[in-house]
Amino acid sequence: MITKPLRIAMAMSGGVDSSVAAALLSRAGHSVTGMTMHLYPACGALGTSGPVEEARRIAALLGLPHHVAELTEPFRRHVVDYFLSEYRGGRTPNPCVRCNQRIKFGVLFEQARNLGAEYLATGHYVRIIPHEDRLAVCRAEYREKDQSYVLAGLSQEQLRYVRFPLGSQSKDDTRAMARALGLDVRKTPGMLEIMGRPFRSPDAPVFLGSSGTAVRFLAAACATLEGEATLDGTARMRERPIGDLLEALRLWGVEADAPTGCPPVRI
Repeated sequence: MITKPLRIAMAMSGGVDSSVAAALLSRAGHSVTGMTMHLYPACGALGTSGPVEEARRIAALLGLPHHVAELTEPFRRHVVDYFLSEYRGGRTPNPCVRCNQRIKFGVLFEQARNLGAEYLATGHYVRIIPHEDRLAVCRAEYREKDQSYVLAGLSQEQLRYVRFPLGSQSKDDTRAMARALGLDVRKTPGMLEIMGRPFRSPDAPVFLGSSGTAVRFLAAACATLEGEATLDGTARMRERPIGDLLEALRLWGVEADAPTGCPPVRI
């Protein structure tokens, strides 16, 4: 039983985690509004309206208002440009951490506040626990779904206004709740993706996508660029940025050939 209902914007992706999180908050008596980020242009390999429509459908089933946040331009500026810049500089980017800092808990929350929300909630498996005079980002109770790493970059100001309803339950609990609530949520791979790039989770196989989206995207963006990478502090080599991605994919057991004009890394 809550003492004071909160006005909460729920970031909804159309997946089971955010859908159940929205249901839990609504059933607890809070005033919940679903919000879905539109991040890609509605064209080409990057464009899809699927998640937006699925989130809208789930919100309707739960009786929640739903808004689409048009974030294509800030996502390109803060995440995509960063993603490419890091590869060009011979560094491995972490787009999920950057997206959470700048987009989901940044620009999206600003739009949510403009709609009257006091807090932003997501379906991440993480817990926020007061520690001395600060708020600590702590691992989820069930470690197999812990997502604290991708949220560790949030500021204290951001942490004061977030809610994570799934931090103390397992993925099996979440799926069971979805069935009990009658939510016909499409099963999606347990991974985080940016332009098709895989990040492995314990319950999902490595996935590159049927068209090798990430490789093609980087090849198109970086095919004519070269950079230097230091291997051991003294030896240097010249390589193309796409080689970094191909090598990382091979570490995950995915064999991928470089597109034409973009040879694999040479060591």
